[in-house]
Amino acid sequence: MKTIILASQMTGCFPVITGIARERAKGTRLVYIPTAAYGEGWEPVPETDIVPFEDAGFEVELFDLAGKTRDETVSMFDRAAVVFVGGGNTFHLLHHMKASGFFEEIGARVAKGLVYVGSSAGSVSATPDIAYAASVDDPSKGGNLGTKGLAFIDRPVLPHMDHPAFSRYVQAIADEFDAAGIAYYGLNDDEAVFVDEDGPKVVRAADYRVPEHAFRSKTV
Repeated sequence: MKTIILASQMTGCFPVITGIARERAKGTRLVYIPTAAYGEGWEPVPETDIVPFEDAGFEVELFDLAGKTRDETVSMFDRAAVVFVGGGNTFHLLHHMKASGFFEEIGARVAKGLVYVGSSAGSVSATPDIAYAASVDDPSKGGNLGTKGLAFIDRPVLPHMDHPAFSRYVQAIADEFDAAGIAYYGLNDDEAVFVDEDGPKVVRAADYRVPEHAFRSKTV
């Protein structure tokens, strides 16, 4: 059962993220990957980034990919029912996905039922190639392991289409894609792309209803 949620923003898409994850995850352990944020020099704020997941019924573990061995990353996957990959610098994130073994391992885990949730950089990393993000994120904060993404989806994802600070930069990328005839998902901050066995679909937070049976008969 494949479950991938590529959100524009955690806060704007929170009902979608938690609702789908609660319905489809095999447990309640959520591993929060803050690596992209650390690449921009900031870190998750417990009150706004961690506690809401706990209030939604998840047990949250922070796991920074930077400096992790493949064995440590595999052990993390063994504990996780949901992996949430947060926003920040996409190039820093993707480099450490590859250096830690996350990149090689995640596909098989998702195929076995792990729920992958991306927000902003975490969503861009799930595309076929992140090179298009160079006009928004600093590529020098990455490394020498290339820009090939996870390819959970077949086209670019552009988060923050309506964000007050970022929209003009994202719109410039969208204009280039439009001129070149390149298909993409342009997401407002209350939208996400949900990918399951039936393929991708865009979901708006205002239109999503959390299933009443979520977490029933689930095991950690």
